[in-house]
Amino acid sequence: MVEDIAVSAPDAELIAALTAAMAGDAAVMAVLGDPVRLFAERSRSAAYPHASWGRSETLARDADEVTLIERRLTLEIWCWILCCPTPGRWSCWRPPIAMSSRRGTGA
Repeated sequence: MVEDIAVSAPDAELIAALTAAMAGDAAVMAVLGDPVRLFAERSRSAAYPHASWGRSETLARDADEVTLIERRLTLEIWCWILCCPTPGRWSCWRPPIAMSSRRGTGA
């Protein structure tokens, strides 16, 4: 789960709601593990793949007689992909999810 981070109350509520939804989603758990590897900021020691919350923005989108606020949160997905240049093109290989940790011990 996401650790406490210094964000505004609306952002914290949005992050909590999105985190809860992702933590209970079988497709997300199939990729990011169970419990879901989702961190407040980038973790260089976590098994791949994992996710972290990135940039947060608040933008005013006012119109006539209406006050609107747009909130943007960035969810960063970190995975390991090996790319090797070959003559005339790049070839990439993505390890299976079960072998995607840094130490090769499984996700």
